[in-house]
Amino acid sequence: MLLAFEALCQANILITDMSCSYLSGSKATKWRRFAGAIGIAAQPFWIAAAWIDHQWGLLLLSFWYSVMWIGMFINSKSEAQW
Repeated sequence: MLLAFEALCQANILITDMSCSYLSGSKATKWRRFAGAIGIAAQPFWIAAAWIDHQWGLLLLSFWYSVMWIGMFINSKSEAQW
């Protein structure tokens, strides 16, 4: 069961991080604003994967990225209308 959860975490991390990386570099503001929201959605899976594997440095880094993605989301809301 734990192996299946780890596989789910890894698949989610792959999809969301590829998406938010692509969107954050987009020239179009209407697409760039979704990068923060997708990045926030990925963080619980990063935190769970780091916790399960006892990777404490990655866990701290995940919390830092959570703050960064939240900041990007807030800034994108003021940059363009939803």
